[in-house]
Amino acid sequence: MKLSDTLNKIRARLTASLSFTLWYDYAPTDGETFWVIRPPESLDRQPQVNGTMIKLIAVDYLSGSLWRFQALGIRYTFESIKKVRFYFDGKKAVDSETGLRYEDTVSILKFNPDLRTGLGLGRNYDLALSKTVTYSDGYADPRRITVQFSDRDEDGFPDDPDTYYKIATQVSEDSLLFWQRGSDGLFTPYNEVWVYETEEDRASNVGAVSAPPGTVAFQIASDKKPETFWLRTANDWEQQYRGYRFARGRGSNVARQWVVAGGRSTLTPEGSTLNFQWKHYAPSDHRVDPSKTNIIDMFVLTYEYDFLVRQWIRNGANPKDKPQPPTETALRTTFGNYESFKMFSDEIIWRPVRYKFLFGKSADFGLQATFKVVKLPTSTLSDGETKAAIVNAINAYFSTDYWDFGETFYFTELAAYVHNQLSTSIASIVIVPLTNDGSFGDGFEVSCRSDELFISTATVENVTLISSNTPTNLRIR
Repeated sequence: MKLSDTLNKIRARLTASLSFTLWYDYAPTDGETFWVIRPPESLDRQPQVNGTMIKLIAVDYLSGSLWRFQALGIRYTFESIKKVRFYFDGKKAVDSETGLRYEDTVSILKFNPDLRTGLGLGRNYDLALSKTVTYSDGYADPRRITVQFSDRDEDGFPDDPDTYYKIATQVSEDSLLFWQRGSDGLFTPYNEVWVYETEEDRASNVGAVSAPPGTVAFQIASDKKPETFWLRTANDWEQQYRGYRFARGRGSNVARQWVVAGGRSTLTPEGSTLNFQWKHYAPSDHRVDPSKTNIIDMFVLTYEYDFLVRQWIRNGANPKDKPQPPTETALRTTFGNYESFKMFSDEIIWRPVRYKFLFGKSADFGLQATFKVVKLPTSTLSDGETKAAIVNAINAYFSTDYWDFGETFYFTELAAYVHNQLSTSIASIVIVPLTNDGSFGDGFEVSCRSDELFISTATVENVTLISSNTPTNLRIR
């Protein structure tokens, strides 16, 4: 199937409002179709592998003009089972002498066992910290951290894509993948190759594993010869030089037949905990003079940041344009004259306060929610007016006049406030999470850090009017 045919199929499903998933087949049976479109029953939030196909994108039609596109991937979480508590704010430190930037890393030390061989790893493997692990109630777990493969040269590609397989699994990255050169000079995946582990087995070509004429063989390198391709003729083998190519990957081999050398055994070591080293680089504005006696944290929410955030929310809250709070250096420059009032033994640490977004599309995925509302039959407001009034009441509830930094949000208090404002229009209001695995009760309590303040990014799209509170509507399980 041509790429244009695949695109036409995608357009047809989008036009017909049909959900689908998009898969990539690295070894198709027809030799042409690399992209595969599958029906809605294949929808799932987790990456899946089916034979030689792997699911990459799930497209789920919801209602009206609303779709959900999910690019599927793998999240790696690192956890300390003892005393280490991670701190990560996403910033990189700059060495004032060299000008180089450094990022926090977790190094898997080289004396950890290699599960594929039973020996040591031989070198350290670095994992870059990605983000903190935050639960549905807003709690950030200090024992766990999301990591990704290190990219020290910052070229957008991991320095070692096989890091996880080398330190945590028995899967070898030496699985063989093959391609065949076509008449146009381009290579396409090819899975009809016979792989021989010894040259003697290939040369003899006898017994139950004898290859028929026309067989393409790959000879694994011996002590004296490199890897080679061969074509079986009626009476002998002919070496192939330009028609095929190979690469080492991981997972299942795509060879049609694997001729194993006799007497070979496989070591199966057992896994264990990992020894690691966490390196945290503190930015220069986070370093404290140890000679000071009193350290005073000053949390500051600037008028400019508050204005820009509220303007950004009114303009649609595009995540790409999200305003950033001022830096510690900017605060120290702005409020530097106040430091003349402190004692000589005091050290003032300026902490910029940032907003923690709730409910809307710009909030963390686990904090996005829908408000299910039952209207009173005697209400004089239209559906649109009711939704707008609810959003206005929610925004008023999160006014900075009513909140302090680091407070905990309780939905029951918000519900009581909205009821008080719309007592003649609504009978009930309940918050329901948007995540597929979320259920009733998620989002009823959300905490934030001491340098955070809540604000709602909910719009009328986050308010749904229902006729009654049923287990299905509220996702009660």
